[in-house]
Amino acid sequence: MSKKYLLDSYEGYFITKSGEVWSTRNRKSKRLLKPGKDKKGYLTVNLYPNRKTIKIHRLVAKTFIPNPENKPCVNHKNGIKTDNRVENLEWVTYSENILHALETGLRPPFTVEDRTKAYAVRCRKVEQLDLSNKTIKQFDSITQAANLMNINRQNISKVCNGKLKTVAGYKWRYINE
Repeated sequence: MSKKYLLDSYEGYFITKSGEVWSTRNRKSKRLLKPGKDKKGYLTVNLYPNRKTIKIHRLVAKTFIPNPENKPCVNHKNGIKTDNRVENLEWVTYSENILHALETGLRPPFTVEDRTKAYAVRCRKVEQLDLSNKTIKQFDSITQAANLMNINRQNISKVCNGKLKTVAGYKWRYINE
């Protein structure tokens, strides 16, 4: 069995350089935790007392790999999301992470068509309504409405999605085309 290192932020948990997570919480003996997988395929474990789901590769990196430049992402050098050995991980920026995925074929290159589709999905037309549901004005996007009306765009989105009733004295809704 490899040497185990105490996880700083989680009392009663240990991790190995190969990515095994062990628990001594509420037990007299050590117990190897069985990892799960998140929707993107990364191995995770639940750590208590607050039952926080943590990605194992981030635990390994935080425990064993210095990060003097404060880079936010952990990259799997060989592209295998379940290979959490310390020698397979490195701290990278978001740009470096995407570049690595593009160079290794893990992510297909973006095309103009992809960007157009993404823009079309993000840019839904909205209309501003008075409190009696009469249309006041239409906008090409929530961002445009927010900028022109000097209103927080997240709040307009919340009204459009039914999480708030009004914002700035108006009702808002998506225009279905």
